[in-house]
Amino acid sequence: MNVVIAILLVWRARVAIPSYVAIAFVTLGHENAAKIGIANTDWSTLIWIVASRATMFLIDTSLARFILPWPIEFFLGSPASPIMWRWKVGFHDQEIIVRKSRKWDRELPNDWLAEESDGFVYKERIMPGIDRAYVQAKTGYLMIDDKNWDLAFAEMITAHALVSQGTATISDFQKSVIVYSNSHGWLVWSVYKLDEGHQEEGRKKLVLFKDKLTAMGKESLFFQWIELLQYETSQSNGFTKARQVDAMKKAKELFESQGVDFEEFWKDVGGVDGLPGMEVTR
Repeated sequence: MNVVIAILLVWRARVAIPSYVAIAFVTLGHENAAKIGIANTDWSTLIWIVASRATMFLIDTSLARFILPWPIEFFLGSPASPIMWRWKVGFHDQEIIVRKSRKWDRELPNDWLAEESDGFVYKERIMPGIDRAYVQAKTGYLMIDDKNWDLAFAEMITAHALVSQGTATISDFQKSVIVYSNSHGWLVWSVYKLDEGHQEEGRKKLVLFKDKLTAMGKESLFFQWIELLQYETSQSNGFTKARQVDAMKKAKELFESQGVDFEEFWKDVGGVDGLPGMEVTR
């Protein structure tokens, strides 16, 4: 995409620059085709020339202000660009993704770490960015957002270099939040440990789910539920909340068609919270 944008911008520059050079020379008193002879030009033609040039200035200014930074950052970003990252790291089955906060972190008070876990920074910035379902459903590039997070390409290059040199392993770069504090220095919150605990909780609940259906003589219903869940989670755009609601409606119909009280069953197993595949509802 950025390559296409760059090509189009180069084409636009080749087309527009001669016009701007000609207009600049006119302002310096030189004669050329860009000069308008007001005395010999009717008003309709003058209006058309002014409007067309104003439109050209507006379009090119917008391109330079809003579009040009994309390919520049993509090819020449500092301290590292996406192109440099991909060139040095290459492609791997597993890649280390490092995200950095955008400028919002510069406005935080020095004591923001003392906030409770329901404080603004935790609720609005950090927690959405490390949500289990969010991270599992997206590649590194898709986790870039204009408001909160950008990719730290230089740090990703360094991390992969450490792995290539044998200084570190991929497992050393599990999901974590790293913060620097003037009072405490570098702090690391190992978020992945919470995920591991959740996975164990989900496994136990899944076993309980299956055992209860088996005890009711409805073991086949368990596999039908898994089949339904696999189908819904494999659809495009991910297993969204709306799709979860639809899946639960289908599951309710499935359970009740086999004489199982859907609501009572889920109450007995503690609800869907923590069940593998239903993380978005958390």
